[in-house]
Amino acid sequence: MRAVSWCFAVMGGCALVGAVLAELVAGETAGAGWVLIGPAPVYVVGLAGAFRGPVRGVAAWLLATGPLFMMNVFMGDGILQFVTHSSVAWLVVLVRTWRPPAAWSLGSA
Repeated sequence: MRAVSWCFAVMGGCALVGAVLAELVAGETAGAGWVLIGPAPVYVVGLAGAFRGPVRGVAAWLLATGPLFMMNVFMGDGILQFVTHSSVAWLVVLVRTWRPPAAWSLGSA
């Protein structure tokens, strides 16, 4: 479980930095703020809970949900706005919809 947690931790950190930078480069300071108050707390709480002491189920779910939520924001709000009129826009949309949404990892319908 620790290897999976490390994978989610690295993926979430990269997605957080990428999403904030993409929003700032696009001039969307409100979007960058939303990334920091929206998906980032879920990731940080999951990260703190998963790596402090024994692995707890809720912390593992939060650590899985936070990076997936941030990847959705990064691909949809960050990258897609730069490639909208490009020939690779379909690939970004495909990757964004291909990865499982954050709601699936929570088990909700």
